[in-house]
Amino acid sequence: MVKRILAIAALLGLTTSAHAFDIVAWATAGTACVPDRLTNDRFDAFNPATARHNGAQVGTLVFTCHVERFDSPNQSWVLRINYRDSTGVGASASAVAQLYRIPVVMGFTPVLVGDVDSDSFSPLGNTTLVNPFNHTFDFEANTYFVQVTLTRASTSEIVRLSTVSIEVGSPD
Repeated sequence: MVKRILAIAALLGLTTSAHAFDIVAWATAGTACVPDRLTNDRFDAFNPATARHNGAQVGTLVFTCHVERFDSPNQSWVLRINYRDSTGVGASASAVAQLYRIPVVMGFTPVLVGDVDSDSFSPLGNTTLVNPFNHTFDFEANTYFVQVTLTRASTSEIVRLSTVSIEVGSPD
C-alpha cells in the first residue's frame, strides 16, 4: 500500500512539474471577444466559449479581445490559442491571433507585439498553439488587445476559436 501511495505521489509530481511555469496572465473565451462590423451577423457560438462561422458563411471573421491589466515584471511570454482548423497548414482556412499595443497618449497606430497562426501548425482537430514573444507590458503607457481572424474559403472547412491567452513563457 505504501509503495502505491509513493508511486502515485511520484507520478503526480512528474505531471505537475511539466507545467510549473504555465502561469496565465490574461485569458478570454472566443465568444467574449467583440466582432467587427462586418463580422457581426456572420458568426455564431459553437458552445458557450467557441466562436465560428455561421452556417454557410465563408470569408473572414475578425474579433477584438481587450487585454485586461495585469502586473508582472516578466519579459518572456507566449501567446496561446485553443482552436480548430480543419486544413492544418492549408491556406484556405486559418485561425490567427495578433497581440497589439497602442499608446494611451497620442496612440494612433497599433504596434504588433506577438502573433500565432494556425497555418504554421499541422494538427487538424481541436488543438492548442503557442508562440513565444518578449515584451515588458506597461499598462500606464499602453492599452493592449488581441485581434483574432478566422478565415475559411469553403463551408466544408471548420475554423473555430475557443480561447486566447497570454502566459508566462519561461522563468525570468
